[in-house]
Amino acid sequence: MVIACQVVLGVSRRGCTFLLNMVNYILQLTLRRSGPDLSQRDEKLLADIPADPRSAEAKFNLASKHTIYAVCPNVDCHKLYKPKFVEGSPIPNYPEICSHQQFNGGPECGTPLLKSKNIDGVTVGLPIKPFTAFCFKDWLGALLSRPGLEAKMDEAWIQHNKGGSGSDEMEDILDGEILRNFEGPDGKHFSIGGTEGRYVFSLGMDFFNPLGNKQAGKKKSVGMISLVCLNLPIELRYRPENMFLLGVIPGPKEPPLACLNHYLTPVVDALGDFWSPGVQYSRTNDYYYGRVV
Repeated sequence: MVIACQVVLGVSRRGCTFLLNMVNYILQLTLRRSGPDLSQRDEKLLADIPADPRSAEAKFNLASKHTIYAVCPNVDCHKLYKPKFVEGSPIPNYPEICSHQQFNGGPECGTPLLKSKNIDGVTVGLPIKPFTAFCFKDWLGALLSRPGLEAKMDEAWIQHNKGGSGSDEMEDILDGEILRNFEGPDGKHFSIGGTEGRYVFSLGMDFFNPLGNKQAGKKKSVGMISLVCLNLPIELRYRPENMFLLGVIPGPKEPPLACLNHYLTPVVDALGDFWSPGVQYSRTNDYYYGRVV
């Protein structure tokens, strides 16, 4: 019930925590009707109810794949560091000091990246400034598993002009000159991929004040990086459930323009794999035996 409220109705994690506590409380009242003492079976039943909705989410395998990067806190650096894991251990390992050089032969940044925290008697180093990047490959696989969308994405190339010919009237970005003449890695028009899925995306980045834009209010700024599939029809393209959120750039201020590339690295690496040689999905909604995208 709680997971359905979260996924279908959009209830916040805080609201789901409240629902779990209320379920636990109602069950306690019900079980104590026959007496103040509970049996071991009833106590175990109550103990098995999670207090955090994230525990319930894990049972349904609904969480998107993501990576928590350590961001250099230096306002002029913002270098990202991906965690490494020792085999058999869930504890992420990050460098302690930022070694980024703004140019070849330049000085290293040298800013500390981690803060110490004691977890169950073990001291671990956690990022002072974390950045959660979601997995584009995982998200696109989920999009291609939804009924009807894959067919619409493939049909987009047929519905619009390509190859530099056709009407001068443009109704969508796929009718534009760049995409009508855009070549794939094989030198042919990008849409000509046989059974491969060939899709184009737009990347957007915008900053906003999470505290509200009041004239005399506090000024903070965090950024959002998102991708939109241009093969989807316009009426479906910008629905939140059809957009990919790469991550939220942490504040409290916008990074310098030259530092934004660090935050784009995860999705650029993923798109490089899609471009060549392509990513093989074991199964999609329309291709039971899988396809290359």
